[in-house]
Amino acid sequence: MGIVDRKFPGAFKVGQGLYLPEEPTPEQLAALACERGAYLTGESAAQVLLGEQLTFPLRLVSRTSLPSSQLWTASRRNRLVYLTRGDLKILYHPLAVADIANDDRAIRLLASRYGGKRGQRLLDEDLSHVRELPKRTRELINRAAVGAESLLERTVARALREHGVEVKVNHLIGLYRWDLVIPKTKVAIELDGFKFHIQRDVFIHDRWKNNDAVLRGWTTLRYSGSCVKHHLEDVVGQILSAKAPRLSERWHRLFVRQWHWGMHDEMVVLE
Repeated sequence: MGIVDRKFPGAFKVGQGLYLPEEPTPEQLAALACERGAYLTGESAAQVLLGEQLTFPLRLVSRTSLPSSQLWTASRRNRLVYLTRGDLKILYHPLAVADIANDDRAIRLLASRYGGKRGQRLLDEDLSHVRELPKRTRELINRAAVGAESLLERTVARALREHGVEVKVNHLIGLYRWDLVIPKTKVAIELDGFKFHIQRDVFIHDRWKNNDAVLRGWTTLRYSGSCVKHHLEDVVGQILSAKAPRLSERWHRLFVRQWHWGMHDEMVVLE
């Protein structure tokens, strides 16, 4: 199947001056559009990169104008950095999210590539090919918990960033790596899994890791999965006030069993 520039008997009209022998699927049209110099961006890029079903209308970008069509929405852009998936050419994640209106959707796409230990390195590598980013895209990247390996890390990092706090993930302090750190206030946060951290060697390692950070001048805070599940707002509040503790808060006034729902529910286990 190939796009032709003239009408013929039984032809399916793709757009102004463009025809196909039959109605295409989104995947077929996307491949044909990429063959003619277009790139997937926005929601179309997200669908492919997140392993979802591609749908119409396609969201395309190219260096030259594309004919109008009900099957795609197209725009022009001079600087195009892309990756390939089969026959498809897809804008890099930081470029594609500029065409996604929904912030949560854009953040999900960014997190799909830049989560995990190699996330920051991948982001730095990708951004080395991009000259500049819109302000909104920079804000989305900051909220995407780059480098976070677990759902808990991403949850807490995003919540802190919603308060305008710079958070680094899987950050080295001395010889030890911490789940989250706030460099400006020197606060280090560890999110502990019950099964993993109760192991004897891990338990010993954690004591020395914590002592090392304290002696280097860091304030260290530790939370369980149950803390994040049941009391995220309290976790974030305590972290934000770590350098000037709010002693009137319930976590300072009451025994933990009196207010922490996780003490009376299932233990959230981090594998």
